[in-house]
Amino acid sequence: MHFHYKIKGNVDPKKVKRAIKLSQEKHCSASAHIKLSGAEVTYTYEIIDE
Repeated sequence: MHFHYKIKGNVDPKKVKRAIKLSQEKHCSASAHIKLSGAEVTYTYEIIDE
């Protein structure tokens, strides 16, 4: 499963990456269940400056 995040605004890319990592590893129970099933979970992100 692949997640693609679109972040709008003037944000620090390092902070975006950390927030996504925490979301995937600690806060998203759906991702945890998907990983337990043996599926690979990947993500990408883009920052849209507005």
